[in-house]
Amino acid sequence: MQRLAREHVQKVLLEQEMLSLELESKKKKLDSWGRELNEREALTEREKQKLDEEKKQNDVRNSALQMASVEQRKADVSVLRLVEEQKREKEEALKKILELERDIDAKQKLEMEIAELKGKLEVMKHLGGNDDAAVQNKIKEMNEELKDKMEEMDVWSL
Repeated sequence: MQRLAREHVQKVLLEQEMLSLELESKKKKLDSWGRELNEREALTEREKQKLDEEKKQNDVRNSALQMASVEQRKADVSVLRLVEEQKREKEEALKKILELERDIDAKQKLEMEIAELKGKLEVMKHLGGNDDAAVQNKIKEMNEELKDKMEEMDVWSL
């Protein structure tokens, strides 16, 4: 019976030692997993911080891009307004040039008519005598016409 009791005690001690070794092995494994989890958690935390920082930087960039886009739209509107204003000014200047050209043409035509009348008057004075009443009437009409054209020229000069 003692032998059986000894064998049983040895068996229990052996089993206890086996369980103790298995427990130690599992404890080491758990410690290793714990360290690995801690490392992964730290790595994940660093990656999370890095991602948060990148997100903030992207938000800043996006905000800057939006502001630049708004400013670009304002500049585009301003440029468009300036282009329209320049177009309008150009059209006004062109109208003024055309008007001035018409005025110059009319003035030159008037000057030519005056010169032509003066020339005709001179010819009639030299050719026609003082005796001919028809010639004198024609000269008088031409002098009146010349006077009217000279007055018209004076209006242009103002």
